[in-house]
Amino acid sequence: MKNAILFIDDDAGRVENDVYELRSCGFEVHLEQSVENAFRFFDDNCNELVAVISDIMMPHGETVTSEESVDGLRTGLVVFRRVRSRCPDLPFIFFTNVTTVDDALRKHIESNERSCLYLEKRHYLSNEFAGRVKEFLTDERQHHPV
Repeated sequence: MKNAILFIDDDAGRVENDVYELRSCGFEVHLEQSVENAFRFFDDNCNELVAVISDIMMPHGETVTSEESVDGLRTGLVVFRRVRSRCPDLPFIFFTNVTTVDDALRKHIESNERSCLYLEKRHYLSNEFAGRVKEFLTDERQHHPV
């Protein structure tokens, strides 16, 4: 896999164009709609990935407890913590419709270790989103080479 991105979102129809645009930018995108499938793919391929993109609000499924995910409201944060526990330097992008992020959550995202980006879906057309992801990952590679 080259330039592989794991994209986690329970609404595949909503991000179909975003995935298409990312592929047009040269990324190999693996879209998973459930956290169970995402964790399986991540476990098998984490060393091949250049980034993980995840929604925040998603069903918690069976591998994440309702308490951990605050009944699905923060499932993406559980994904983030699990990804970072295994690959602490892997760039992580939150791409979500959550517009009223509480201060503690936003501070956690913004002040967390490097290589973390928070984007609201409503602010980006698919081509703009893909361009922003490409720019972010290019900057990460320049400032933090592997």
